[in-house]
Parts: sequence; C-alpha cells; structure tokens
Amino acid sequence: MSFAKGNTKVPITVKDSPGFAINPIFISSYLILNTFYGEIYNAATLDDISKEALKIKYGVLWVQNSGGMGTAYHAGKSMVDYLGDSGIGFPPVPDVLRVRFENNDPFDLEDGPVLKDENARAAVRETLLGGIFAISTHLIENDVASTGDLDLGITTGLAWPKGPLTMMNDMGMEEAARLIRMVVDKGYYKMPKKFASGDLSQWKL
Repeated sequence: MSFAKGNTKVPITVKDSPGFAINPIFISSYLILNTFYGEIYNAATLDDISKEALKIKYGVLWVQNSGGMGTAYHAGKSMVDYLGDSGIGFPPVPDVLRVRFENNDPFDLEDGPVLKDENARAAVRETLLGGIFAISTHLIENDVASTGDLDLGITTGLAWPKGPLTMMNDMGMEEAARLIRMVVDKGYYKMPKKFASGDLSQWKL
C-alpha cells in the first residue's frame, strides 16, 4: 500500500476472488447492455443510456469497444463460469457478444438515431443499475472489499462520478431494492442476503 501511494496510485484492499472487486461490476454492466441490443435498441442508444444512468463521459459500450471484443467475451465467459452457478449468479453472455468476438466486430456507436422513448430507456437503465447494485452487494457480503474501498475503486478505476453504494444511498434503499429484485427475477443474480432479509439501512461509507 505504501509503495502504491508513493507512486501516486490509489490502492484498495481486495480479497482474492473472481474478477476481484471492479471487473465483476463492469463486466456485468456490458453483458446486461449487450443483452438489449437488437431490434429496439441500437448501440448508440445503449451507450447513451449508460452515460445517462451512470453520469459518465464515456459510455459502457465505448469502453467495451476500447478493450476489444476478445477481452470482453472471454472476461464475460469467465465470470459466468466462476459465478453463474454460485450463490451470487451472473448475467449470461449474450449471443451478440459471441458473434462480434468471432468476427472481430466492435459495436458501431453511430449506428443510427438515439432512442428517446422514456419507457424503453427506463427498462434498460433500471436493469443496468439493478445488476450493478446486486453484484456490488454480493461483493460486500463476500468480504471482497470494504464499502469504502469498493466505491473508491469504482470512482478511480472506472472514472464513474459515484460508486454503486453511494448511488444506492442517494437513490434510496427501497428503490435500490426494487431494481435488485428486478434482476433477480430475470435470473441474472441470486438475492443478496441484505435485501432478502428486508434490511433497507443505508450503506456506511
């Protein structure tokens, strides 16, 4: 920790766990967004929704493209292999990502007009946030990182203005619980113990 700080890095303490603390959250984000890609949602719309939902400058699909389809596919597959049948769960790898990996075909983020229909956008936004909140809660419950370190890792490593736990506190835990139930009902995640017990107390950061 001293060495990292001495080299102007921002270190966090993380337990040895699949994907550690930051990757599971980002990988979950793009797998969920990729799942929506198709007839209703183009890549431009999905990237725009991610920017709106997370208040970020560069959308999740933009970052996914930058890392490459190979990295995105293999990272997603690894997380599903590790966590899909565990007590945590994980969103499946959608066919569109597999095909784009096989063809080395990144998403075209200028593939048409951005969808403005609020109901359609809300469906994506709420599922995206629900997935982020679910995996973040599981990481805390499995002692992968502390609440403070998890949020610090996300704001530093992914350049999101707020970490997921701060987002949940700001949104209100009742609404966060609703979004988590949504992704649990979709089969993406198992219900975290905190919310299964009805504990709606805010995160201590």
